[in-house]
Amino acid sequence: MTSELFDAVQQQLTESHVSYFSDLTDSEKIMFLDRAAKLVRDGSSYQRLVGVVSEVLDRNLNEDVTQTLIDPSNTHTKAELFLQGASKAAINLLRRWPDLRSKLFACLNRPLPTELRKAVWKMFLANLIVRKDYLEKVSRSKRDTISPHDAAITQKCEAFLSSETSFHELATHPALLSIMKTSLSYRHVNIKGTSTIVDTDYLLALPFLKVMAADRAAKEVDTEEIADFIEVYFTFMESRPPLMRDSRSKVNSMSEKSGSPLQSCVLCPVKDPGNLSVLSRESSTL
Repeated sequence: MTSELFDAVQQQLTESHVSYFSDLTDSEKIMFLDRAAKLVRDGSSYQRLVGVVSEVLDRNLNEDVTQTLIDPSNTHTKAELFLQGASKAAINLLRRWPDLRSKLFACLNRPLPTELRKAVWKMFLANLIVRKDYLEKVSRSKRDTISPHDAAITQKCEAFLSSETSFHELATHPALLSIMKTSLSYRHVNIKGTSTIVDTDYLLALPFLKVMAADRAAKEVDTEEIADFIEVYFTFMESRPPLMRDSRSKVNSMSEKSGSPLQSCVLCPVKDPGNLSVLSRESSTL
C-alpha cells in the first residue's frame, strides 16, 4: 500500500515535470497526496485491506457483545450493545484524528446515540472565543452575565420544561433548569440590536440540554459545565441559516407593537403544548 502511494505521487511529479516532492509548496503537496490517495483507494490492494479490517472489526465487536449479553447484570439488547460499541470506537477515532469528522456521515444510517451525539456536537460546535468570553465575564463580575429580566427568563424556562412532553423528564432536575436559565439570561445580555429572546431560543436549547447535561448526577452546577453548554448552544444559534436568524427581528417588531417585548415573549405561559411538541421534535433532530 505504501509503495503504491509512493508510485502514485511519483507519477504525478513526472507528469507535472517536478523533480522532487520537496520542491512543491504546502498546498501543492496536499493536492498531490489527495490525488495519490484517490488512486490508491480505487486499487485492489486498498479494497483487500478494507475487507480484512472490516472482518477483524466485526469479529471482535461480536465477541465483545456476546460476552456482555451473557452477563446477568446486562440490561441492553444486542442491537443496543453493537451501537454502543460502534459509538465508542467512533468517538476514539474522532478524538485521535479530528479531521475524519467529515467522514462520519458514512458510518451511520440512523440517529446518533446520545454519547456519540454529545462528542460530535462538542467537536463541530467548538468555539473557544465564546467559551473564553463567558468565563472571563463570570470571573470579572457575574452580574455582567445576568439579564435584568433574569426572573422572567427563569419563569419561561420552567414553563417550557414542564409543558414540553418530549423533554418532560428534564423538569425533575433543578440543575438543568439552572443551566438553561443561566445560558438564556447570558444570551439575552449578548443579543445586539434587539431587546428580547424568542420562543425559538428556548426550544432549541432543550435538545442541547438533554444531550449535554441530562446524564449528570450532581445537584450543583459549576461554571465550567455552564461554559460547555453555552459554547455549543451559542455556536449553533449563530451558525443557523440567515432566514432563521432574521426571523427574530420580525417577532420583535410584532412584540413591540403589542407592548413590552419581554412581557409578550418571556412572561407569557405556554399556550399550546401540542404545537410546541412539533417544534421541539424538529429541534430534537439536531
